[in-house]
Amino acid sequence: DNKFDYDLRTCITLDYKKVSIETDSQYKLEATVVSSTPKGVTWRSSDSAIATVDQNGVVTAVSEGTCNIIAMTSDGMKEICKVTVVQTGTV
Repeated sequence: DNKFDYDLRTCITLDYKKVSIETDSQYKLEATVVSSTPKGVTWRSSDSAIATVDQNGVVTAVSEGTCNIIAMTSDGMKEICKVTVVQTGTV
């Protein structure tokens, strides 16, 4: 009997680890989740005064600065994208 009992860990990746966007613009991050069971992704910003993110991964630049956008699976695995917001016309 060659049955294996193992637990596949969840893996989450983002399409970019670092992006620069202009104030008042938006950028869509894509998360890829590999798991043996379906996992949802929750998004959050480390500083919503610089950039916000909705639950679809759309980042909205608010003001100049740098923050992290965090994508997290329901079982706690996470990936971070460093977002730098610059003044319009400088990217």
